Amino acid sequence: MDNNALLMANQVYDAVAKIGKPECDVFLFQLAIYLAKAKKDNIVYRTALATRADVEKYGNLPVPLHLRNASTKLMKELNYGT
Repeated sequence: MDNNALLMANQVYDAVAKIGKPECDVFLFQLAIYLAKAKKDNIVYRTALATRADVEKYGNLPVPLHLRNASTKLMKELNYGT
């Protein structure tokens, strides 16, 4: 997956909005070629679907104590952040 593809698409979008056509056509062609060659992966899409399924199945669960920030002495005693 190419992590820069979205950044590049946004930059070209801004350029098109600022410069306009036909002057920015080269940017659009470059973006099209870049995106066509970019490695594709649907892991984000699959993760989003799995996350939604978990939320539907388990509901809104509290954050486990061991993952919470222990910002006070009492929280440390209650095993926050361990």
